[in-house]
Amino acid sequence: RLLSSTVKKKSEESLCWKGVDTGHKIRVELRHIDVNVREPDTGYTPLLLAVLHGSKDIAERLIFNCADVTAKDVKGNTGLHLAVFHGRLDVVELMLFNDAEINSQNEDGNTALHIACQAAVDQRVKIICKLIQSGANAWIVNKYSWMPLDVAAMHNRV
Repeated sequence: RLLSSTVKKKSEESLCWKGVDTGHKIRVELRHIDVNVREPDTGYTPLLLAVLHGSKDIAERLIFNCADVTAKDVKGNTGLHLAVFHGRLDVVELMLFNDAEINSQNEDGNTALHIACQAAVDQRVKIICKLIQSGANAWIVNKYSWMPLDVAAMHNRV
């Protein structure tokens, strides 16, 4: 399932992505790659990298081609965690629509809601509302025994 109906089937076209850091174009032909391959040091998958670079279009294509929306990096962060951290409401919605595990905890025990409650991003309140409306559990404690509201209070976000 995708939010956008503009995505074509994987065999119809290949995809170009202008690298954020290098300025080089990377041509990805999705029918020829494993969309769930991981970088050995970080555990990043192509989907996690797309989320990190704020590319909703790339993320949609990868999900369309069976990218694992529950994949975690070496610190246990999912694409949802990363989208929340970077304040990307559009990508948060995409991940939730495609069955991301909303209450997944990273190595610190933080859920996406914990991260949203500490983030200093413009879309923070909208992201928190979206997470709660989508079933985020506000009572989950992280490894420090803090709930999301505790985290918000510590970061002066209440």
